[in-house]
Amino acid sequence: MVKEDIYIAMLRFGKQRLETGFRIEELSEYMNKNGFERMSPNSTIFHHYFYQIFFSKENYTDYPPPHSSWFYLKPGCYIQLLEHDNMIEARKEAREARRFAIVAILLTLVSLIINFFI
Repeated sequence: MVKEDIYIAMLRFGKQRLETGFRIEELSEYMNKNGFERMSPNSTIFHHYFYQIFFSKENYTDYPPPHSSWFYLKPGCYIQLLEHDNMIEARKEAREARRFAIVAILLTLVSLIINFFI
């Protein structure tokens, strides 16, 4: 079962290979192993996102690119992934803060009720 969006999964793979680069077949294998079945370089969605996310030193525009080409994550896409991860973390922290605030309000109410009857 797929746990995250295909775009985010492709960004995460690119981040893992940020310095070394990768070949298109490696991305396809990664996607298939992570629940994106039948995700070959010839699939429409793979094709749609590929050049939005990755670049090659050779500047290929044809799709699919030659099998010997090395690709890298675009800097802007790396920033998008960092922003996405920060947003996920901020949501978790907001949930924790909300729980803490609710507990504080409940304790205040309990102390007011106790003071009222004492």
